Formats: sequence, C-alpha cells, structure tokens
Amino acid sequence: MITENLIKKYLIYLYDDYTLEYGDSLLNLNKSGELTLGTEFADENPKAIIHLEKNMIRNLTPVLAKELEIRGYAKTDNLSVYLTKEGIIEAKRLKTPLISFIKLHWKWFVVTTLAFVTAIVAIIRLINC
Repeated sequence: MITENLIKKYLIYLYDDYTLEYGDSLLNLNKSGELTLGTEFADENPKAIIHLEKNMIRNLTPVLAKELEIRGYAKTDNLSVYLTKEGIIEAKRLKTPLISFIKLHWKWFVVTTLAFVTAIVAIIRLINC
C-alpha cells in the first residue's frame, strides 16, 4: 500500500542518489534518471513491494514515480524518473527539517533568541540587586 511516508522516502532516495553523483547542482536534472523498475529502493524498503500471490510480487516504484510526477516533484518517461527543481527543494526540506525551518523563519529565530537572551540578562540583574 502506498503511504505518504513511503512517497517521502522515495523522494529522499532519489535526492540522495542525485546528490551522490551530481552534488547540489541543478544543471543535470534531465540527465539523472533513476530507473523506475530498479529494485534498490524496494530492497531497502520492503513496503515498496506488494505480495500478490505465492510467487508473484509487485514493485511499487513506478507508481511512486507517477505520484511524484503528479505532485510536480519529478518527471517520468517509460523507464526513468527525473527530479525537478521543486522535487530537489522538497527533498532537501524533508531530509533536514530543522535547517529548512531556520532558513525559512530566520527572522523569527533571531528575534526570539534576542528576546530570550534579554530576558535572561534581566532576570540575572534582578537577582543580583
């Protein structure tokens, strides 16, 4: 069964595979196709395989690739899936949520930290008086 968590894991898997070969550059997005029928993701994530009958299984990576394409995070053709710029950004956000949060809300982070330090200094001065 396809879950939101499995879709996120597949997006992060594609991102890791892309950055391993090309780094953070966006220049090679169209060259970096990952085979949708590849078994590496399914080997690492048993939930990406459905056991239909005793001797039949179904690999869900083509369906996951289509789901990413619908969301705008990837492009697919008959055999490969390619991340888009939006897919790279979303995968980076999913992989490092704290850093992404701080980058997105850095102004609030600075103001909150400054207010916290000011409050601590004020409390220390009240205690010493």
